[in-house]
Amino acid sequence: MIVGIVGLVVGNIFIWQSNVETTQFFTGYIIGIFCLIGSVALPRIPRVVLAGAAAFFIITNEQKVTPTSSAGDLGCVHGTQRFINGGFKCVCAPPYIGDLCDQCPDGAINVGTADEPECYTCRHMYMFPWCRELLPGYETETSCSANFTASCTHPTPGFLSVNPKTYNNAPPGSVRNELYDLEEGDCEDNDGTVFCDKCLEGHAGPNCCADGFYGQNCGTVVPKCAAALDYGAILKENELPTGFGLSDPEVCYTLGDNSCSCGGEFIGDSMCKSHFCVDGSCSTLARVPEFEFRCDCDVGVGPSCLVPTCYGGTRMWAVDRGICQCNAQHLDSFNGREFDACNIEITGECYPGLFGDECEEYQCVADISNYEKTKQCEKNMYDVFDRDFRTKEYTGECMDSGVCTNTPDDCGVKEEGADRCGLFTNSDTFTAILFSGDLCLDTRDSKCQVWAPCQPR
Repeated sequence: MIVGIVGLVVGNIFIWQSNVETTQFFTGYIIGIFCLIGSVALPRIPRVVLAGAAAFFIITNEQKVTPTSSAGDLGCVHGTQRFINGGFKCVCAPPYIGDLCDQCPDGAINVGTADEPECYTCRHMYMFPWCRELLPGYETETSCSANFTASCTHPTPGFLSVNPKTYNNAPPGSVRNELYDLEEGDCEDNDGTVFCDKCLEGHAGPNCCADGFYGQNCGTVVPKCAAALDYGAILKENELPTGFGLSDPEVCYTLGDNSCSCGGEFIGDSMCKSHFCVDGSCSTLARVPEFEFRCDCDVGVGPSCLVPTCYGGTRMWAVDRGICQCNAQHLDSFNGREFDACNIEITGECYPGLFGDECEEYQCVADISNYEKTKQCEKNMYDVFDRDFRTKEYTGECMDSGVCTNTPDDCGVKEEGADRCGLFTNSDTFTAILFSGDLCLDTRDSKCQVWAPCQPR
C-alpha cells in the first residue's frame, strides 16, 4: 500500500512537470485511486465493495491528458485561452462573445465596424457587463414588463415637457432627468425612446414586486406591510436618493478609462447594493428599499410593521421584535408583577379601560356577523381584540356588548350586571337588539323601533 501511494505521488509529479494538461476536475479520480490501493489490505467482502467504489470514481472521472502545445494559439481577440473540460477554449472578457471573443452581443454598443467590432458598453435596456439579458423592467426592447410603467425620452430637450416628469429629483444632466411618463406606443409615435425604470403604483424593489412578494422574479412570498395589524402600512416606493456619496462597486469591471466601473445608469444599477449606479460609481444611499425597510408604517414598527400592544408608551423596534417603551407616567412592572404593554400607571392603577390584577382589557366584545348566534370576537396575536389602531375601532363586525366595572368579565354576570349590557341595531329589520347574559353575549330582539325610547334593561 505504501509503495502504491509513493508511486502515485511520484507519477503525478512527473505529469505536472511534463508538457501536458489534464481535465480540471480530477478529485474524484484521485479518490478512486486511493480506494483501489486501500482495498488490497481489506478482507474479501470489504475489498470487493471498496474496489467497486474505486472503479466507479475512476470511470466517472476519466482524465484526459492533452499536450499543451497541441492546440496552438487560438488567437483569442478579447479574451484568454484556457484549458477547459479536456480542450482549449477562449474565455471572453465582457461583453464579448464568440469562439474567438471577437463578436458583440445584440445588447452591446459597437463603436467599431461590422468586420472588426469593438464592444464599448451595453445599450440602456440591457444588463451590465455582459449585455446579454434585458433588465428586469423590459418585456422586449421597446415594451415594459407587467410590474413596470413606461417612461420616454426624446433627442430634442423639452419636446415631451407637456407630460409629467418621471423623476423630479434626478441629477442634472442624467438620463433620468429627461424621462417623462408616456406609454410605449405614444413614445414611439413621437420618435422617442422607451425606458422601463419606474414601478407601477403599489410596487417596489429592484423587480418592482407587489406588496407581499420579494426577490428575483418576485418569487419569494413575504408578509404584506399591513399583515401585522398595522392597517395603514403601505409598501415604500422606489425613489432616487438625494445628497448621496459615491463608492466603487463590490465587483469591478473595466469601462473606458475606469478600471472599476458599475457601468452607469440603468445598465449598472444591479451592480450596486444601493441599486443606483451614477457615472460608473455606486450611490451610498439606496434607491430601492431593502427588505428591512420596505414598508412605510403607520403605527407599527420593524420590517413588517408589527403593532405590539402599547397602552402607556411608544411602540419601538428592538432588533428582532416590537416592544412598548413606557413613558414617565406608566410602568412595565409593579409590586413584583410584569407588564409588557405599560398597562399600569405609576400610582398602581390600571391604564384607563383595563381591569383586574393583570390590568386586562374587558372581555365584553361581541361578533354580530350573525346576531342570532352572537359570540365573543377572536383575539389577535397580542392576545387583545383586533382593532384599527388609528381609529381605535374594532375590525370586522365586532363591537362592545357591555361595560365592565372592576374585573374584565363582570359586565353580564354580577349583580345589576344586565344594566351594563348594550344594544345594537338589527340591520335586517331595523329594530334594536339587546345584549344579555354571560359577557353580554346573548341576544334578543327588543321589538322596539330604533327611534323608540327603549332602554337596554
